[in-house]
Amino acid sequence: SRRALEEFPQLDADRMKYVTVFYEGAHNDARTNLAIAFTAASHGACMANYAEVKSITFDDEGIAVGAEVLDKAEPGTKPFKVKAKKIIYCGGPFTDGLRELSEGKDVKPVVNGSGGAP
Repeated sequence: SRRALEEFPQLDADRMKYVTVFYEGAHNDARTNLAIAFTAASHGACMANYAEVKSITFDDEGIAVGAEVLDKAEPGTKPFKVKAKKIIYCGGPFTDGLRELSEGKDVKPVVNGSGGAP
């Protein structure tokens, strides 16, 4: 955070706990995704690629506790269940579609896609 304050002195140092600096165009999202996946695996997580969430599963209190997932790399396979302590929608511009799985088809859209730079 010291370095960030040197580059951006307008930051509120008293409230700052963590800082990341993102330079547009210098970010490799594929590499970041792999780093996150490998870190999760090193902590015991299982991962699936080319997988489609078909439905979200809930406990008796309505808390999301998993998902039913389809392996898209193997045609003809049946969906499998995944249990989870937490569910995070990381769908980018497709997040509203994911939210429909848990909140219903009448969910109010919240994602506004970028139109790009003029």
